[in-house]
Amino acid sequence: MNLKLILIFVCLLSTAKISLAQPGDNDTKLAAYYYDKGEFAKAEPYYEKLHKQYKSKSYFERYFMCLFYQQKYETCEEIALKQIKRDPLDMDSKFLLAMVYEETNRENEADALYKGMIDDLDPVQSRIDYLGNAFKQRGKFEYALDTYLKGRELMKNGYTFQLELADVYGQLNQPEKMIEEYLNLLDYSPSYLKTVQTYLSRVIDFAEEPAKTDALRVQLLERIQKYPEADHYNEMLIWFYLQKKEFSGAVIQAKAFDKRKSLNGKKVFEVAQVCQLNKSYEAASKAYQYIIELGKTSPYYSMAVESGLKIEFTILTDRATWSKDEMSLLAKNMKML
Repeated sequence: MNLKLILIFVCLLSTAKISLAQPGDNDTKLAAYYYDKGEFAKAEPYYEKLHKQYKSKSYFERYFMCLFYQQKYETCEEIALKQIKRDPLDMDSKFLLAMVYEETNRENEADALYKGMIDDLDPVQSRIDYLGNAFKQRGKFEYALDTYLKGRELMKNGYTFQLELADVYGQLNQPEKMIEEYLNLLDYSPSYLKTVQTYLSRVIDFAEEPAKTDALRVQLLERIQKYPEADHYNEMLIWFYLQKKEFSGAVIQAKAFDKRKSLNGKKVFEVAQVCQLNKSYEAASKAYQYIIELGKTSPYYSMAVESGLKIEFTILTDRATWSKDEMSLLAKNMKML
């Protein structure tokens, strides 16, 4: 055999190895082309071939869906069971099998499959998250709830799915339990204060949903009574009053918190600014006056004096009439800054 023939043979052998190692471009492209067009009968044989040859999960799922859309449920069930046997931890294949059960009026078998997935969970947060999200995406919120509660039992320490449970309770229209889970997140870590406030502001319309608003108020007061030294609940109550636009209540709570923590006017000044921004000048003035009475040792003293005078100026100029003496006195006070 001459050198030229040997080279040709080596090239052919290499080409053969490559073709066995990866799917043919034509098969892959044709399969995707027909599938994307919704021509599942034409796509089916290509994905069947690719699935059998490479055992890839992506090819399996495409092959399964081709069969499912053609209502070939018996074959769907058969290949799903094989896939689950091959990889018992594959949750996606179990959901596909459950689709067949539900489509063929075998809800009891689907329910048993869902419960089995929950019962078989291990204390691995990523898998608990994955299963819970899978149920939520399919609108199966009761099963999602069971998943996260099971996860809480398994993950005895650390984060125990407070945000996920709050979301599910919201979907199930159980606002009191939803609020409870958001507040439970603060028990896990007070560093989530802003996160909890953000979520609550999204799920509660403080102007239009009195029942939810009152439920939050009650739970906050209960927790403050139970954990009087927990600063985050006091801060939540101040935030609550601001959301309700009950600015006088926010100032009262801020003063009490400021005194107890010896904050030297910090929290009261923050609340005063919110009141002023919302044109609640009376509440803002009382807050600034509290800081002024602390004296010049407070780092917020000068800003409180200045802001208080600005409020006086705004109130005065908003009136229909004012006296020259009033304006002169205000101008004199502002010059003294």
